Amino acid sequence: MVPRKSRPALDRELVVRVALELLDEVGLDDLTMRRLAERLGVTAASLYWHVRDKQELLAMLGEVLSADMPLPRTDKPWRAVLEEAGRAYRRALLAHRDAARILAATPPTGPNRLRGVEAMLATLRRAGFSLQDVADAGYVMNSFVTGYVIDEVLGAQAAPPDSSPPATAGDGITLGAITQGHLVVQRGATNLAIRAASPMTGLYHVASDGREPQIEAVEGTVTLKQRHGTHLATLVLNGAIPWAVNIRGGASRLAVDFVQGCLTSLHLGGGLSQGTIRLPLPIGEVPFTIAGGVSKLVVERPAGSAIRVHLSHGSSRLTLDAMQLGSVGGEVRWDSQGFAAASGFYDLEINGGASELTVRPAADQTSAGPQAPTEAPAWDVQRLFGPNFQDYPTLAAVMQQLISPDADHRFEFGLQVLLDGLERRLARHVEQA
Repeated sequence: MVPRKSRPALDRELVVRVALELLDEVGLDDLTMRRLAERLGVTAASLYWHVRDKQELLAMLGEVLSADMPLPRTDKPWRAVLEEAGRAYRRALLAHRDAARILAATPPTGPNRLRGVEAMLATLRRAGFSLQDVADAGYVMNSFVTGYVIDEVLGAQAAPPDSSPPATAGDGITLGAITQGHLVVQRGATNLAIRAASPMTGLYHVASDGREPQIEAVEGTVTLKQRHGTHLATLVLNGAIPWAVNIRGGASRLAVDFVQGCLTSLHLGGGLSQGTIRLPLPIGEVPFTIAGGVSKLVVERPAGSAIRVHLSHGSSRLTLDAMQLGSVGGEVRWDSQGFAAASGFYDLEINGGASELTVRPAADQTSAGPQAPTEAPAWDVQRLFGPNFQDYPTLAAVMQQLISPDADHRFEFGLQVLLDGLERRLARHVEQA
């Protein structure tokens, strides 16, 4: 008798983990209970023993998505706390496909989400806001960040009116109206090289010493779905647009070189062993997180650029520019020289132990290519509005900024306007008390 292949016992933790992987692959609209059951290798009836319906599944996903969101700090003024919390919330929502839609569609009932809500409201209460203003401000703050990310993601996917879909070009797709890219490596990175190149016609190009990995490209999102064997694979991304890179499931023998590109964020989940990462000049604050331990990693950045390093669980054989440390049992926090005055910087956070970690400026800057694009693609205003486009002179004047915005700048503008209003309201409340 041929033994039957065993599969992991089905439980709620496995269900939600696989559902999150499926969410990142297909999106919220195509995440169905039937498709999830097929991915788990069970019948739909078996799945319903663990999850009542899709709404409960979304609530479970919302709880998991909230687990990675840091709680607001209590050692800073309330406005600084809300600024940090708003930025961190946005980064967390952008880390997974349709995360903002899920949190907007489900009430906060689990402990992870409730702790975050409590911390936010407590910050407002300590600042001196009335209970009514605490409730209203918390609601508006959440609505602003969540709604902004939903609109931001939809805007990144939109194409100009009457434009044709991108045509295939080699291994990827042409840029067309794509102004930013998102790379997702789903199931770990072993013997993988990722680099940016410019000039380049397609969105990406892939090569491998063995069988090529399975890759899917939808609009500006490139998803590396499956690796075959341990042969070296090289993924080249178009350096003419900025990229957010998200590597899940751990990495080993990883080489990342973005000297000829621009990074908006870099996240590695599951730890990293034996890697080199070459960074471009930072544009604004660039989050760089590694969830899990690190062993034998070299991080290079352009000479003169700034970086902040936070290690949460100790380290050994640590080199930070000219400083060398043997063994450190607790947290390590370090800012590079000139960090306080820098307009752009990397925020490197490692949520685990680190061994043989080197963070240093690159000695050779000759290979540095173009960074962030200096201009967004031009749009034909007359084609957008038709023959009567002159009837809308102000709209025409700002159309470029409306359609191809600096998403980080616009988010910061909205956040500061919201906090300015709260600050004035608090001042009036104190005067009337």
